[in-house]
Amino acid sequence: HYTGSLINGEIFDSSYNRNKPFAFKLGAKEVIDGWEEGFSYMKKGGKARFIIPSELAYGKEGFSTIIPPYSSLLFEVELIDIKNNK
Repeated sequence: HYTGSLINGEIFDSSYNRNKPFAFKLGAKEVIDGWEEGFSYMKKGGKARFIIPSELAYGKEGFSTIIPPYSSLLFEVELIDIKNNK
């Protein structure tokens, strides 16, 4: 699960609101680089706060009208499960 916000505290997305954890494959470039790095240090059941600089998030492009260019992001994350697909 996660809640994502701009540094000013404005929440732009939350998997908790959908009541459905977000799943992705680490190393598959499905998420921003800041998540790739942050989640690589986590263990099952762990909770963390990621403060991600814009160059590891959406950089100069931003994301749609939701995330302005050059925005650092704050994520409160919870790693619920790890599945090894080997």
